[in-house]
Amino acid sequence: MPLAEWPGPKAAEAHVATAPKMFAWGYIELFAALESFIFEMYRRYLTHHPDTIIRGADFKELRRLRREAEADPAGVAEWETAFRTRLDAWHRNKLYDGLERVFLAFINTSGLKAPAQFKHTTPETWSETIRALAIVRHLLVHGERLVPQELGDLCAKPFTLSLGFKVGEALRLELRHLQTFELFVHQLLGALNLSLAEHPDAGR
Repeated sequence: MPLAEWPGPKAAEAHVATAPKMFAWGYIELFAALESFIFEMYRRYLTHHPDTIIRGADFKELRRLRREAEADPAGVAEWETAFRTRLDAWHRNKLYDGLERVFLAFINTSGLKAPAQFKHTTPETWSETIRALAIVRHLLVHGERLVPQELGDLCAKPFTLSLGFKVGEALRLELRHLQTFELFVHQLLGALNLSLAEHPDAGR
């Protein structure tokens, strides 16, 4: 048995009314993909440069395992297992730092820089854009309805890709916000590729 029967205009109106919710879900998924990508880059870097996260007295045993693995292949499996445990713990702790700080830490740790041809944006402005995207995601997840001061201030800056959110207005997503997010990620990937090509260690 049908649960409801709507005339065409009402069905169309109900369909359109669901769009902001679908945009919100899509936005949250896009942010999750960006977060996964940034952490995967950082993890891969740390896997090849583990010194960064095994310094200090707390990780003396890890450093011993690494030395032994470098001296004897029989110790590689134990070292890799122990380091993966350390890397996972680092990852869990970094989740609380904010994705924009994690991204900037990766840039600074790896020595990547803005490509030489870039004149108007830097890794710091990329990080601020990620911060704006992260605030929107947080607001959506927690059901907030209004644009807060911090998001409004970030959106007033030229490098936030015209997200257009203004303080005190209703937080309402449109298709253009997803397009803006996708455009930023596309440009970010391009910038990182150029930066990698210009890195002093490129090709080694």
